[in-house]
Amino acid sequence: PAPKMQALTRVSPREFSGEIALDGALSYRLETLQGDQPVETSKAYPIRTLKDQEPKMEITGIDRRSEFAIDSALTLNLTASDDFGLEQVGLFYRRAALDDTGSGGAARANLDEGWQSIEIWQGGQKRAFTQAKYNLALAALQAAEGDRIELALRARDTDPARKGVWTTGPIFEIQV
Repeated sequence: PAPKMQALTRVSPREFSGEIALDGALSYRLETLQGDQPVETSKAYPIRTLKDQEPKMEITGIDRRSEFAIDSALTLNLTASDDFGLEQVGLFYRRAALDDTGSGGAARANLDEGWQSIEIWQGGQKRAFTQAKYNLALAALQAAEGDRIELALRARDTDPARKGVWTTGPIFEIQV
């Protein structure tokens, strides 16, 4: 394919801005014009596109399987990161699913099913999020004694192809 020319907009005396479609492009060159000088063409600069990775999330302060009294307050440390940026980060819970025997063991076909938000924070398109010493009262989860609750940190990243999709981090199981 023939090279496409894209005009840039001057942002400052030494900065220019513009949008370039990278569909199938392997490299780019810059052409500059300064006053009455002839047009100068730069060497070819390679283009490497990186696939967006899913956000990574972590909850510390409790074990992956824990048992607590209904009136317990948990102190959690919440962290999330993404290679390009976080749109939102949230702490979610749901009732643990039962297997076919009615006993333990998650039998959910859909990992995204049934989550209810406890709190959602705006990520500000930053690459890292931290919420230290977050206090979670188990009574706020509308749980009764004997219930099993799943707790997870979930995040939405800034990838336009995944707009509105929550990624679920490790799931913690709490026996009340």
